[in-house]
Amino acid sequence: MTTTIKSLLSVIVGVICLATSVVYLSYAKSANPIVTNTSTSKSITLVDVIAISDLNANSVTVKANGTVEAKQLSHVNARLSGHVDSISPALSVGSRVKKGELLLSLSNLEAKVALAEAELDLADARIRVVEERGEHRQAKRDIQAYSSTAKASELAKRIPQLQAAEANFKAKEIAVEKAKVDLANTKITAPFNGVILSKEVNQAEYITTNTALFTLVADSEPEISLPLTLQQWQLIDDKRLIGAEVKIKIQDLSDSYWAGVVSAKKPELDTRTGSLPIIG
Repeated sequence: MTTTIKSLLSVIVGVICLATSVVYLSYAKSANPIVTNTSTSKSITLVDVIAISDLNANSVTVKANGTVEAKQLSHVNARLSGHVDSISPALSVGSRVKKGELLLSLSNLEAKVALAEAELDLADARIRVVEERGEHRQAKRDIQAYSSTAKASELAKRIPQLQAAEANFKAKEIAVEKAKVDLANTKITAPFNGVILSKEVNQAEYITTNTALFTLVADSEPEISLPLTLQQWQLIDDKRLIGAEVKIKIQDLSDSYWAGVVSAKKPELDTRTGSLPIIG
C-alpha cells in the first residue's frame, strides 16, 4: 500500500512539473516581443553602367552615383547698353530655339550713329595718309636737290609724320570694325540649338552692358560623370576604355537605358571619395 501511494505521488509531481514548464514557456513567449530589423537605409539613386561593346564574359557591370550634365549651358548677357526694342515669342522658358535664331533686338540708333562717325574718321585718316605720302616724296626731292640725302634726318624726310598718319589710319579702321560689331550686337541670337531655361529681360527695358538676358541649355546629348572606386577600376580594361560603348541605366527606371561612349577619364584621384571619374 505504501509503495503504491509513493508511485502515485511521483506521477502527480511529474505532471505538475510538466504543467509548470508549459505554463512558463507560454508566459515567456507572450512576455517577450518579436524583434524585427527596423533599421532604414538612405535611398540613393544608382546608375548601372553596362559595357555593350563586347557582350560576352568580358562585359562588366558597375554601380555608381553618376552626375548628368548638359555639355553646353550659356548665360547670355548684353554686350552693350540700350532699350529693348523687341522680343521674339521664342524667348520664353521651355522653348526650343535654333542656332542663329533672332531672340532679342535693342534700339540700334546710337550704334548706327557711332558707326557713321567712325567711318567719317576713317575717311579723314585716309586723306591724311595720302597727304603725308605726298609730303614725304616732296621732301626727298628737295633733299636730293639741295643737299646730300645721307645727311638728312628722318624728320626732314617726313618719315615719322608718314608713320603716324598710317598708324592713325589703322586705328580708325579698327574703330569702324568695332562700331560694326556693336551694331550687330543689337541683335541677340541663339548661340546654339537648345532650350530656354530662364528669361531675365522684358520689352522696353533699358539694359546696360553685361545685363543678364537669358539662359540657354544645349539640347544635344548630355555628359555623364561616374566616379569609380579602385576596386571597380580593376575590373575594367583601361587600355580599351576610351571609345568603349556603354549602356547606362537609371536604377529607379528599370526599363530605361541610355547608350553612350566613354569620352574621357580624369587622371587625378578624388582624395575625398577615393574614386577616379570617367566621362561619357
